[in-house]
Amino acid sequence: MREHTGRIAGAACSLAAVCSLVGCAVVPAGGIDDALTSFERAPAAAAWAPALPPASRPSYRQGDVFVFGRATVRTVLRSEGRLWVWQTTDGETYKTTGDFFVPIVAQTPPGREITSRIEGSPEALWPLQVGRWVEFEERRTLRQNVFGVEQTVAQRWRCDVVDTRVTSVPAGDFETFHVRCAARSLRTKLPGQIITWDYAPALGHYVQRTWYEGGRVRQSVLSAALPGELVTPQRMKAILDRLQSN
Repeated sequence: MREHTGRIAGAACSLAAVCSLVGCAVVPAGGIDDALTSFERAPAAAAWAPALPPASRPSYRQGDVFVFGRATVRTVLRSEGRLWVWQTTDGETYKTTGDFFVPIVAQTPPGREITSRIEGSPEALWPLQVGRWVEFEERRTLRQNVFGVEQTVAQRWRCDVVDTRVTSVPAGDFETFHVRCAARSLRTKLPGQIITWDYAPALGHYVQRTWYEGGRVRQSVLSAALPGELVTPQRMKAILDRLQSN
């Protein structure tokens, strides 16, 4: 996948400031309706909807690897209670819940610390099935280490299991649940970040993520996945060499 991760300006200038630092995906000027319409256009849903049974919450294993795009590697390092610790291509780590649609809860980009406190029960979206939905709140805090400045953004997320479809990515064709998540500011009630996910039950992970950035739709797509027991430096080098030569 080309990995990874919104907010609104105007009445929420501080919100926009946080987004510029965190790397948020902002709804375009046309608003949330235009954003959702664009999402449905690119890419279009499959002509037929596969009949998928409800999908249970997955569990990762230490060492599992997911490659997005040509060079973005995400590796499961370990579990910490109910959280998972991941390592990025450049060796940095971040933490997530076991729910792919929930924002990253802790990360430390150079010079910054970003943490998200999740309130509610997002895990209630499981087992995934069309028509199911959940709401939860996120309070995201950004701390700039150099200046000691701290900003917090609070938003309410709603995630809907929209439909099932066949999603084609470099790693193959997958029968997926299409999940759409949209956030609104708790302070201004304005629409903010929108992300869609195509989750493959057979893999136990999403194979495509779509979001807004720089005024246009962007995507992160799965190129390869390996269970931890099959990962070796030689295999990873071969995979990355092949992807980067295409």
